[in-house]
Amino acid sequence: MVLFDEDGQYVVDCGPAAVSGGHWVDVTPIKGVFISHLHPDHGLGLYSIRWAVQRPIPTFLPPDTTELDDEGIGHESVRIVNWLSLRPNRLDFFAAVEVDGLSATALELCHGITPTQGYLFERGGVSIAYLIDSKGLPQQTAELLDAVDVLNCAVVDATYRPGREDPRHNNVDEAIDLGVQLAARVVVLTHVGHHNLSKPELEAHVEERTRGFDQEFICAYDGLTLTF
Repeated sequence: MVLFDEDGQYVVDCGPAAVSGGHWVDVTPIKGVFISHLHPDHGLGLYSIRWAVQRPIPTFLPPDTTELDDEGIGHESVRIVNWLSLRPNRLDFFAAVEVDGLSATALELCHGITPTQGYLFERGGVSIAYLIDSKGLPQQTAELLDAVDVLNCAVVDATYRPGREDPRHNNVDEAIDLGVQLAARVVVLTHVGHHNLSKPELEAHVEERTRGFDQEFICAYDGLTLTF
């Protein structure tokens, strides 16, 4: 995901496909990079950004996981030794930072034993919650988001097809229920796995499940652009 303002962009997770072309890096300056966790589909693009940008970029990472080896994590992880232009900072859960007027609060998520954080981004009266790779929400995260006056958008993990149970990811119906719980004006269902419904089936299911709701539910796709 990329957040744009009037003179730059903030990269939120970056897998290999996000930077395969490389041309987007120079479209507008990258002001900051926010990573939820260092599984390859969320952090592998850091290797490209560190070479493509010749200026310091604050880069925010989840709590340290060096005590967990690959077997303990249950998933291979991105490990960068030379960060080059990136300036890595570990964030504790619920810590807040500000980068050029954008406020970001790290949110604890439920992704098995892998320390994973979402973010609440706030600027100019607009609030966006990024809640990817999580099974539901921890109580403190839910309470923090419930205290937000108006949540303009929630980007929610919807990895699996309806009815599929998994301890680390939502299925589509769980994602919809979470969007309703958060009362976000727009709910973007993302991180949709290849083992989910086909795109037409998924869109039809979401439309049926959310008919009559006073919120907008969107199935994410490459190139999706929203303006707030």
